[in-house]
Amino acid sequence: MIEETDLDFASDNGFMHACGHDLHMAAGVGAAKLLFQIKDQLSGDVVIWFQPGEEGHRGADIMIEEGMLEASGTHPAAAYGLHVFTSLPVGIIACRPGAMMASAGDMNVTFRGAGGHGSMPWLSKDPVAPMVEAISSLQTMLNKNFDQFDPVILNVSWIRAGDDATNNVIPDSASFGATVRTFSEVSTQKLHAQAPKLISAIAEGFGVSAEVEFSEPTKVLFNDPAAVELVTKIAHELVGPDGYLAMQNPIAGGEDFASIAEKVPGAFVFLGACPKEIDHTTAPTNHSARAVFDDSVIPLGSALLASLAIAHLI
Repeated sequence: MIEETDLDFASDNGFMHACGHDLHMAAGVGAAKLLFQIKDQLSGDVVIWFQPGEEGHRGADIMIEEGMLEASGTHPAAAYGLHVFTSLPVGIIACRPGAMMASAGDMNVTFRGAGGHGSMPWLSKDPVAPMVEAISSLQTMLNKNFDQFDPVILNVSWIRAGDDATNNVIPDSASFGATVRTFSEVSTQKLHAQAPKLISAIAEGFGVSAEVEFSEPTKVLFNDPAAVELVTKIAHELVGPDGYLAMQNPIAGGEDFASIAEKVPGAFVFLGACPKEIDHTTAPTNHSARAVFDDSVIPLGSALLASLAIAHLI
């Protein structure tokens, strides 16, 4: 992603820190330093994860498979994760018990037909028309077949077909990709079963074929209620009651800290990083090329992570 923030330290190589993970890394290093300074007072060990590929690339799962949960010699008693957001005012700590973030995965679909001249579509097998039909029909499928109190989000993010330099050519194939977000394993499995059936039926009706591929989705991230109580207590100590936000609803973002929270009771915590001079309700959000993060929040992130560890070990 090409950064469009005009900051003095903006990326100039086409790779932007558009989600704040550079702040997470810095906060983790700060927490490690704080804990190291009092290591003789701790009654146990702290394992600090610098987790790669947190959305859709199985970063946490790979670390678990490599033995990170046994790195200290004993299974962890608690786990905490941190993520900054531009949609929260700088310094606000936010959390909630139960479902915190969605299961996230990808769905990629390719329609294969037979190309030809645009003036004679009946002599070809146009893959574009069934692709458009499928994109529309998927939303109807969600509305008519899924419990609206167990949300499912399917958002098509890209489509590809043909060549924009040749308007009179019917392509051989057309494809699209979507992100899929669910809040239950039931909905995930149902979507993985029903979407290919719908797409294949549409393709067959147009005389073409379709291939549907799903990535391995992250799990739904569930926060342990007792861990959230501790987060609330620590947050009140660090920023006061007005600096803590008890979230009413989860968000549809995905995070494979969920794989850690499945094995270790813990909580994932949001930290506001929208600069004071920017209205957080209209600020460019995480993943925007114009997203700006207030890095003055890093010490608070370090203090929060370190305090949570200390609460368990002193």
